[in-house]
Amino acid sequence: MTISPPAPRPEPVAHLMDRAAQVIGDCAQQLRQIEDNLAPLLAQGHRLLPVPGAPVAAAGYSVTSLQDIDLLWQTLDNLATWMADVAVEAAQGGGQVDQSRALAGLRLADLRFRLQSGETLRKSHPAHPVLF
Repeated sequence: MTISPPAPRPEPVAHLMDRAAQVIGDCAQQLRQIEDNLAPLLAQGHRLLPVPGAPVAAAGYSVTSLQDIDLLWQTLDNLATWMADVAVEAAQGGGQVDQSRALAGLRLADLRFRLQSGETLRKSHPAHPVLF
């Protein structure tokens, strides 16, 4: 006897977005924990350098890496909150969302621009968050 998988059933997009927002929020929290654990180690960077006289640039790289981690955390956190809000609006609006109102809920201007325009983050020119 062969057991067939259950037939797929349609599910409101709001439910899927809400679950995705929860996953992104969990990732943001994990990233925040990583940053919190790394910060004290990187603050003592001079002790982490493998040989005396190693380039001081390594310490600057560590600070830049921490800033990159923080920006990624802010982006994930903002995106998770935004997705949860959009899920609620989609559920209340029969699957429709007012794009301008939805985008207005984003704290990071760069994230708002990327979601509105479809452009991706350029690695050669890292984003500098603008909060408002």
